[in-house]
Amino acid sequence: MGNSSHKNVNNRTFYMINQYAIVNTSSGEITSIIYPPTPMTDGEILHDGTKVVQTTEEITCSGHYYTGSAFVAIPARPSRFHDWDWDNKVWHNHVINMWKAVRKERDMLLAVCDWTQVADSPLSTQDKADWAMYRDQLRNFPQWNSSVTDWDALNWPVPPNEWV
Repeated sequence: MGNSSHKNVNNRTFYMINQYAIVNTSSGEITSIIYPPTPMTDGEILHDGTKVVQTTEEITCSGHYYTGSAFVAIPARPSRFHDWDWDNKVWHNHVINMWKAVRKERDMLLAVCDWTQVADSPLSTQDKADWAMYRDQLRNFPQWNSSVTDWDALNWPVPPNEWV
């Protein structure tokens, strides 16, 4: 078994696969996990400046980082608008990207109800007025929620066909 070592415990042989993490030495980012056919030197610095770290832990490239002495799990991503900061080991919320997505969603919601405001719409005068009010709420939505920094905290207007 070229890619393993073995250990005898209580007259039983256990084979262990050689697992190594290739780690960016400045950020701790795990760039790859490899299982070479022959053992590597733990702590070896490779030609690209990354470091070989032997491990028996269950780790993933996107779910862990290396502190220099231990692998640490990266906390769950709070939202799709957060990016991991490798230097400070924290998630950063990119509110600008969230607001770009809010405007895109708002524009799509406006587009799908454009038909409610055309002259030959089959809606009653009251229904047209209700849809016009909803559309105004959508247009004003970014200004009314400008202090919100979390998508889940947004309180979107409800279209008239869902009013109770």
